[in-house]
Amino acid sequence: MIPSKIALEYYCVWFHVEEALLHKSRGDRLLDTTTMSKNASGVESSILSALSGGPDATIPDTFAFSASSNVDHNSVVGSCKSLVTDAYVALAELTTQFYVLSSEAEDIVEHGSQEVRVLNALLAAGKDGLGAEELESAVVGGGAVCKIGVGNCLKNRWARKDRASGRLVASVDVAVADEVRDRLYRLKSASSDVENTKVLDDGAYAALKRRKLVSLVTRKSYAVSRGPRYAPARTRKAADLTREMLESGSWRTTPFKEYNFRTLGEAVGGGHLHPLLKVRAEFRKILMEMGFEEMPTDKWVESSFWNFDTLFQPQSHPARDAHDTFFIKEPATTISIPEEYYERVKTMHERGGSGSIGYRTVFQREEATKNLLRTHTTAISSQMLYKLANRPGGFRPARYFSIDRVFRNESMDATHLCEFHQVEGLVADYNLSLGDLIGTIETFFRKIGITQLRFKPAFNPYTEPSMEVFGYHPDLKKWTEIGNSGMFRPEMLAPMGLPKDVRVIACEFCIPVMSGFVFGSSSMDTAAAAAAAGGAALRPPPPDMRAYSNGYKTAFAEISCSLSSPTFGALPPDLVGTYYRSGPAMFSAGSLLPPRNSLVRPKQPPVPDGRDVGRMVTHPFEGDGAVLAITFHGDGGVAGGGGEEEPRADTAGKVTTRFRYVRTNAFTNERKRGKKLYTGMESTRTVVPTDRVGNDLPLPPFHRHHLLPGLNKLRKNTSNTRAVYFGKRLLTLWSGGLPYKLDALALSTDGRSQLGGVVKREDSSMGAKAAIDSRRNRILFYGVDEESGSSQLNLYEFNSKFQPIRDNDGVVQAKLPGLAMIYDFAVTENYAVFVQPILKVNGMQFMLRKDPGKSVSLEAEASLVHIVARAGSNNAGMMKSFQIPFDGSPDANLQFVNAYEDEDGTIIFDAIRSDGMRGEGSSVDTQWPWASTLTAFRSMSSKKSLWRYKVDPKGGVVSKDCISNDQVYFGVVNSNASGQKHRYVYAAAGCMGEDVTPPQGITKFDLEGNTRESWFPEAYEFCGEPMYAQREGDDSEDGGYILSVLFNGKEESSELVVLKADDVSSGPIARVPIGIAVPHGYHGCFAPTNEANWTYEEIERRAKLADKMESRGSMWNEVKSDFSGLGLRFDDMEEYFGDLM
Repeated sequence: MIPSKIALEYYCVWFHVEEALLHKSRGDRLLDTTTMSKNASGVESSILSALSGGPDATIPDTFAFSASSNVDHNSVVGSCKSLVTDAYVALAELTTQFYVLSSEAEDIVEHGSQEVRVLNALLAAGKDGLGAEELESAVVGGGAVCKIGVGNCLKNRWARKDRASGRLVASVDVAVADEVRDRLYRLKSASSDVENTKVLDDGAYAALKRRKLVSLVTRKSYAVSRGPRYAPARTRKAADLTREMLESGSWRTTPFKEYNFRTLGEAVGGGHLHPLLKVRAEFRKILMEMGFEEMPTDKWVESSFWNFDTLFQPQSHPARDAHDTFFIKEPATTISIPEEYYERVKTMHERGGSGSIGYRTVFQREEATKNLLRTHTTAISSQMLYKLANRPGGFRPARYFSIDRVFRNESMDATHLCEFHQVEGLVADYNLSLGDLIGTIETFFRKIGITQLRFKPAFNPYTEPSMEVFGYHPDLKKWTEIGNSGMFRPEMLAPMGLPKDVRVIACEFCIPVMSGFVFGSSSMDTAAAAAAAGGAALRPPPPDMRAYSNGYKTAFAEISCSLSSPTFGALPPDLVGTYYRSGPAMFSAGSLLPPRNSLVRPKQPPVPDGRDVGRMVTHPFEGDGAVLAITFHGDGGVAGGGGEEEPRADTAGKVTTRFRYVRTNAFTNERKRGKKLYTGMESTRTVVPTDRVGNDLPLPPFHRHHLLPGLNKLRKNTSNTRAVYFGKRLLTLWSGGLPYKLDALALSTDGRSQLGGVVKREDSSMGAKAAIDSRRNRILFYGVDEESGSSQLNLYEFNSKFQPIRDNDGVVQAKLPGLAMIYDFAVTENYAVFVQPILKVNGMQFMLRKDPGKSVSLEAEASLVHIVARAGSNNAGMMKSFQIPFDGSPDANLQFVNAYEDEDGTIIFDAIRSDGMRGEGSSVDTQWPWASTLTAFRSMSSKKSLWRYKVDPKGGVVSKDCISNDQVYFGVVNSNASGQKHRYVYAAAGCMGEDVTPPQGITKFDLEGNTRESWFPEAYEFCGEPMYAQREGDDSEDGGYILSVLFNGKEESSELVVLKADDVSSGPIARVPIGIAVPHGYHGCFAPTNEANWTYEEIERRAKLADKMESRGSMWNEVKSDFSGLGLRFDDMEEYFGDLM
């Protein structure tokens, strides 16, 4: 019977447990009269009590509530957030900004400003003034106050220094008002934090901040209101079913927390590789990619013979002492040494050889046979070289590396360990030089992201010459030693039996020290910690190319006017203005239906990309252009638009977005027909180029337009390459035709522009670049009339009102040799700079067809740089041409970043170079979707790197240096530095270093500090061109913001990211959704506050007007003037009579 009783009791208990669990899973909410004691929940009780006055009761600000309740604010916020989880209360975040006085400012409030204290002391001293020591004794605060006060007195001309006596004498007769003290006192005495920011004008605040007397502090607090489950007292729900509940039956009335049956369990840690092992694996991969073979390094115990003697290290060397080396007690000596080799090493030490006299000391076998823990992996290197010299068949060139543990008897600190991993590499070959060693080291370090290196002569017993390797540490802001290197001495190589003309170069580095560089840490332990925290990957993950290819899909919708807020972070209030960006957006012709009342209706509706191959372009560059415009409203306090009574949208911290196609004549024609009409470039796009530049991706390719001149159906002006805003005008540019003029607010198309009649012919071939002269506030355009024998360059220059400058009527012309295909340029104070690659022209094809892919080919030879004197300068239009040194790549399709003139007259320009002759693959994948794999992308894209070119016009010397060999795109500078000397370059960067990958992250080069910082998004996110946006009131070169359109290929959406220009590596401070998937674009601009600061209402009205005008079939065209008309030109005739032409 006992077993049966036990079974019955077990059944009853299990029944109650099961019923209780069911009760709990249903989430029945039974009230419990037992609540937490006041001692345990006093703050919560106070909060709930404050809300008990009725449904509308609130706590306006938790900060004021905590002060009145004499409770720490953090405790109040914590309790509020705890109550939110059970819906007792609802929270609304509040942000309060106010100024806080520094300790120096508090001292000024008490004693007066430093300059007034100094002045009062000088006035008291009379006309004789005071010497330095006397002044320090007379002024409250002593020398520290005098240092600041004297400088400000001299600056304000309140005092002067007597030249004869050197004493400081007052320059005014009476005391002056202490404005600084008065301002600080008013700040300190403000009635509230809010008033604290209103008692002074903006200039006064700025002056105090410059002196670091005040700082603007942001405090976050919350407004609290009743939640949907509000109750005067909180009831705690039980989280677990206990034995006591089952025994007492209290589980029936106890409220339980609901089970979340969909939650995942806690991840089980399965162990991880040590961060330094991950680094070691990455280094091994890089060295193998460089052609090195790994040496066997599994022996930690070595003899002194291999560790020291074979390296020609004297037996009396201090490193062989016990305080530097760990010697083995058992077995203490080795019994395995090659005797013949031993004798040759002994002879070299005692008597010398190969031009050396040796050490002239007795070589002791007892010292050579001592066992030790190896102090470097060079012990293995010497054994490998000995085997290499004595291999059957004789010597062969070799590259060896090792990454393994070494041991030193060191005192441990941040940069020294007694046990660490060492990277060692050596190259043995005929007639190697020091240049080979430096090149090998630079290549290795560049692959791991360390680009700033220096080499310092050094001494090593077994290398000559020897060099220490230093790298610039971006966190420590200094050069730090990271390795040693040199060429092995003949005294080491000769005993091995290597041929006389064989040289061996070698280098060794410490992995933990290099990890400190890679992870941005200053010591070995913090490097390891950084790696363990998630930084162990030296590079971002490879790009998701399927996600990238989704960025080449037609945008079937436009955005007329939309007000958006950030979904991440907050937009800074001093970011005000409008950002424009242009790019191809329609890849299937006729994918946007014409207005309802159009005379011509398309025969077929828009179709998704890929469904009708006959409607698709063969290269993204042939896609119709669209413009994205994003206006930043700052704090919303923008003047303009409407009367005072007109209601305004709340635009603080928001942007107004527009996205609209450029209504080119070709776009309108294909839109009405619903089919592709322009096929002139298709044969060029399917040609397999030998240079990788002709059909380049994603930057505009070298072949940009058909070579048949004039207005014709072979040359389709897509107006998709660059958006330019200057002189209150917005233009979109394309290489090969006139720009289009757009309304800057609504983005509606006004028509083609001949730049106010300066461009005389409608069929002129204009370039897709406009360069800014920031010092004179001018803009320059160019065009090239291309002919096979010679071409003509036309350079146009306009003032700030977009009028041709008076000098030379704003136009200079120059003859260029041969067929000149030039797609970019830069300007300095006096010159315009162009680079012309040398082309081979097929005369017959050029005469008959003029297809770029069949008519011309890029020659593998030196390009020409043309320096053209600008209008208004001496010898305007005069051109000097020089050859750029040829290094295997012809410097074609350069993308200029900026140019300037140095003090000695040297013209310096930075540019992104397409190294077309070094492309990958033997075929081009032009099938849509484009670039869906890395192989497909690399078949269409060239290697791109950042270079600096220097041109000496007087001496006729041109030089060039690679700034970075990593894959970069879209280089820009702060537009205020355009045409002037610049320090910083911002660019889009590929995520795999030197490997060819699409633009993805943002990188910043400091050309003076020789440093670089980068930020990379997720593998499926891709940034376009970075654009520098000036910050209100800031004149520094990197004090503003970086804007870029980020395409999310996984979700097929786009957003604008905002980064701080002086802290790119920290990533975006704000992300703003655009609302549609904007395809990968090209170039844009940022129009700052005073030029493009429109209200949302102004933009909305203009956008509605544009939509209404288009729906009525009106299109305004600019005809050789700055005014709009309805002229009928050749393009318009084509639109109506295209089938007959």
